[in-house]
Amino acid sequence: MAENYEVYLMSTLISGERLIEINKHFDISLKRIEHDIPSEGSWSRILRKIEKAIFLQHFEIATQRIKNEASNSFHQLLINKITSILFYLGLTRVILVFLRRYIIRLTAFSDQLDKLREYRFKAIISSSPLDIRENRIVNFLNIPSIAMVISWDNLTSKGIINANYDYVLVWNQFMADEYRHFYSMFEIPDQKVCITGIPRFDIYFQDQPDEDSGLKFKREFQIGKNQKIVLFATSASKHFPDQSAVVDDLNEFAKICKNVVIIVKCHPGDHPGNYKAFAQEENLRFWPASNIEFSPPTSFSEWFPEMNFLHTLSQMLRHCDVCINIASTMTLDALACNKPVISIAYDGNLQKPYPKSVRRFYDYSHQIPLEEQKLDCKVSSREALFCELERLLDQPTSQQQTKKLQPFIHHTVPESVESTMLLIKEWLN
Repeated sequence: MAENYEVYLMSTLISGERLIEINKHFDISLKRIEHDIPSEGSWSRILRKIEKAIFLQHFEIATQRIKNEASNSFHQLLINKITSILFYLGLTRVILVFLRRYIIRLTAFSDQLDKLREYRFKAIISSSPLDIRENRIVNFLNIPSIAMVISWDNLTSKGIINANYDYVLVWNQFMADEYRHFYSMFEIPDQKVCITGIPRFDIYFQDQPDEDSGLKFKREFQIGKNQKIVLFATSASKHFPDQSAVVDDLNEFAKICKNVVIIVKCHPGDHPGNYKAFAQEENLRFWPASNIEFSPPTSFSEWFPEMNFLHTLSQMLRHCDVCINIASTMTLDALACNKPVISIAYDGNLQKPYPKSVRRFYDYSHQIPLEEQKLDCKVSSREALFCELERLLDQPTSQQQTKKLQPFIHHTVPESVESTMLLIKEWLN
């Protein structure tokens, strides 16, 4: 986009210093708007909470039902009771239409955003359209707008998009169908829902790895030429606080098998201090390497990945022998790189009840279509994990299950970025 348009960035994640790095790395000239994004008012926040609760009840979304079981607070029980009554009375639909319309009008006025009019923007792209701050800017500017839904769980976990975008870009047909199912009641005029695939997946379908790149990767991570690699992608600590027990299990497996190295890819929301006990283990590698310094970021902007993040991630996936994750998009990443996937469905050393267990994540709404395809190997104990690892490490990589994977990633060739850009150009022109 920066080659054809003058692009301005408004972000709480990307600082001025980060933008300098981005511009230098990609040889572009993005500009940052040095303007604070107004915080949401109390009244708007209350209305959105009501709206989200009614929305989740109206569509009987499994994700929220499971989260409610985990919460089990009096406040949550009361909300469930009220929304259930509204649903029984057939009022949820009309209330949702009214609330969304009112929130859009409420967020269309802001003295704090007046300076944005001076830029005379032709259009606006929202990279997080379920964020009310971005909705507020779109509603205020009232110019052509495009929404990019950037994760497969967003539509069933984050409530309602409170802005009327011209184009909505989604990953796959599942998400397109979800969007139409949820938003048809609002009768948004002249809106187009477009499937782009997953732009960051393009790198997986570009130049395929060779022996030299594999040896270079192993040297970088201090892995022997003939050693097997198991990649473990951790989850956010708040979702799985006891996942260090899984790292302990994997470390034990590596000690038994001798010829295995474990790379632990830390989630941005993971706490590196959880792995302090493993700092000196010879069969473990941590990435990003700075995570093992055990100093959690003090602000969200410090979580910003390195410029070569996607390259390193693709190298890890291409050269690992097995990928392990916890109900994550990494399942799709690994399968796109033709790697077998093990999904953790046990709680470390503990036996937690279902509403608190990691097992619940596999029943979330966005996971259900993937679960039906059975593309991964789910393990419910340490013993099952060891058995699956032995089996998968002892057999050659099977052929990619493209037909089963394609509904989730749409493109199995590097065309997602190009298709996204073509849609943006079509929209702008």
